[in-house]
Amino acid sequence: MTTKKKQQKQWCGTIPDACENCGLPLHKKFVDGSAPRLQGGAWMILCLSCHARHGAGLGDGLGQMYEPSRDGTKCVKVTREKTEEDNARVDERCARIAREVLGFDPRSVGVELRAVAPLTLQSALTIAYRAGRADKAGR
Repeated sequence: MTTKKKQQKQWCGTIPDACENCGLPLHKKFVDGSAPRLQGGAWMILCLSCHARHGAGLGDGLGQMYEPSRDGTKCVKVTREKTEEDNARVDERCARIAREVLGFDPRSVGVELRAVAPLTLQSALTIAYRAGRADKAGR
């Protein structure tokens, strides 16, 4: 019986050298993630300190943490098992954004946010928008 070794996801671009918020040099680990309290929620390269203060969290639609590989030539994504709390946080964040953009909670028309979480948020909002329009047309 052979087993496949899970390949680690790697940072594709140039390895960043400074935090895009505070400008301080990055020390080993960094986060590529959403910073809702900065620049309207733009995605940024953040040091761990800035991510702790301003970041949305880690996971799908929130941010990913990277650290140098053992040989130091590239950065690999730090992974961990998702918990129900992680899933609930992604659901709530997507629902909050949908309420702000669309004016309703997509869960109210039967859209399972966890099912669309791997998609981009734009795709999730499009699905929610169409579901909302179909629901209104059916009333």
